[in-house]
Amino acid sequence: MTQTKQRNGADAKAEKRERLIRSTMKCIANQGMSSVTMASVTQDAGVSMGLANLHFKSKEGLLNETLAYVHDQYVSGLERIASKQQNSPADHLLEQVKWDFSSKVANRELLAVWFAFWGEAKSRPTYRQVCSERDSLMTDRVQQLCQQLIDEGDYPGYDAEDIAIGLCCLIEGLWLDMLIAPQKVSRERAHRVAVNYLATNFPKHISRASK
Repeated sequence: MTQTKQRNGADAKAEKRERLIRSTMKCIANQGMSSVTMASVTQDAGVSMGLANLHFKSKEGLLNETLAYVHDQYVSGLERIASKQQNSPADHLLEQVKWDFSSKVANRELLAVWFAFWGEAKSRPTYRQVCSERDSLMTDRVQQLCQQLIDEGDYPGYDAEDIAIGLCCLIEGLWLDMLIAPQKVSRERAHRVAVNYLATNFPKHISRASK
């Protein structure tokens, strides 16, 4: 009975913590980073200021945990894809692009949060470290897969790092377009553009996406 109560208590604590993080993301997306306060977050989450302070100590602690949460959610998707050992390098690349433009990654709230943190990264080393880590992981995985395709397909003169940097810059640019011009760039269109970039570089492995 005691263990059950402890588990239930831990679950309730984790649920409230995640609720505060989700409310922080909502407030950042709606108000901008500089306008977010502990009061606005707790009001949206429907919890007391005391509970928020218990979990995060300060607004800065809450923001750091929110960035870590966003980072971990993205990386967990990459890890799930990498764990599928039966997939070919081309399949892995296509699945990663699919993940990058899924509703769990490329929704307006999450994109607004990510770019808000990147905007603050220049003056905040903690933010810069997490944002750079995610970008490096993304690029490194793409580069490894591109190198495998180059080796398999005998693409002379190809540089895996160049192609990987190009794809990651394209993805981030499409994310930004989706945030500021959603009527022009949908998730479906952005996904198609990225797949066609890969098809142009690796025609022996990847087919162009149709509308």
